[in-house]
Amino acid sequence: MNPRSKTLGAALAVIGLLAVSLYAAIFASAGLPGSSRDYVTVRFSDVGGLREGDDVREASVRVGRVDAIDLDGDEALVRLQLSGDKPVYADATAAVWARSGLGQNFVELNRGHADAGDLEGEELPPTQTLPASQLDDLLSVLDRPTREGLASTLREVGGGVEGQSAHLAAFLTHAPELLGDLGAVSTATASQRADLAGLLDASSDLASRFRGREDHVESLLGKMDTTLQALDADHGRALRQTLEKAPAALEETGRGLASLEQPLINLEAAARSLEPGAAALGRSTPALRAVLRGGQKPLERVPGVADLAEPAVGELATAVGDVRPVTERLEGTFTYADVLASYMSPYARDISQFFDYWHSANGNSDKLGHYLRLGLIARPESIDGILPIADPFTHRNPYPAPGTAQLDRSNGLLGGN
Repeated sequence: MNPRSKTLGAALAVIGLLAVSLYAAIFASAGLPGSSRDYVTVRFSDVGGLREGDDVREASVRVGRVDAIDLDGDEALVRLQLSGDKPVYADATAAVWARSGLGQNFVELNRGHADAGDLEGEELPPTQTLPASQLDDLLSVLDRPTREGLASTLREVGGGVEGQSAHLAAFLTHAPELLGDLGAVSTATASQRADLAGLLDASSDLASRFRGREDHVESLLGKMDTTLQALDADHGRALRQTLEKAPAALEETGRGLASLEQPLINLEAAARSLEPGAAALGRSTPALRAVLRGGQKPLERVPGVADLAEPAVGELATAVGDVRPVTERLEGTFTYADVLASYMSPYARDISQFFDYWHSANGNSDKLGHYLRLGLIARPESIDGILPIADPFTHRNPYPAPGTAQLDRSNGLLGGN
């Protein structure tokens, strides 16, 4: 072939390829040429924005297209073109679902069960179909505050996700682990003992505490990020080593705290013993403060008085040196007197009573001016006291025990004691 024939053949091949591609693009929605097709008519009370050429799906997988839409009174007859040889049974169902929020719809088909038998070209009645449901119809059941709150949530979530694709990808990567934890949390919140309403109220109160403090929270989060980066230094090796040693360290800490129990008990007892003194000190603090404030002026005069007293204090030091021999003698005297006092101390009460009686006997006089009268008491012991044996009829104790002298009494010849 000459070059001109080759060029013409290549051009014809390209034109033929373009024609085939154009045909496929135009009729692709109707299926590939030569493929088998089944048609099913479905009655809907409302198809919304469904149009010819929209998808027919089964379990969200495209299995055909909407071939035609006609009106029959108040109902819409939708002719579905299905690919393949799979039959549609008599208990089949169909529904118009929204594909997006822009009004795009598709028909979701459920072919039914073989036990119900084939549909055999009959129509699906409205009792086996669901009309189109728009998002506005769903939102219309919500009151205005709920719709506004939902819109605000979507805006805030969308704004938060915007530009955070890397973080969202990381979240989705770890989602399987998080979902397991979320399942455990959901199980716990579904328990009869879980006070979910109280938790939400407490969370609301906690969130309200952050209102007006967003700048502080942002600063805190920035510092927390720095802290977490520091913990992640060397790929978290130091933190890993710390956590590995933590169990043994906690056991040692537990034993140390247990050994502190008794000292803490003693400390508590000491604190309770000191409590009255501390309370008294607290009560006396105002008076002590007043004394210190009032004593400021007298204390200011102390230096002058000290200067005046300095010569006398010097002389007093000399006098103290001179008196030292006397103090040494006095110390010896008190030492010897201590022995005597130890013997006399049991009779202190008797000695005191002797002087009390003496004062009572001489404190008052009778009409004749007599202060003291002495009476002779004659007893057998006054006669036989010279004998070397004790008289069994004696009425006195010459050596009474301490504190018993006032109990030794004897009757006189003329009566009395």
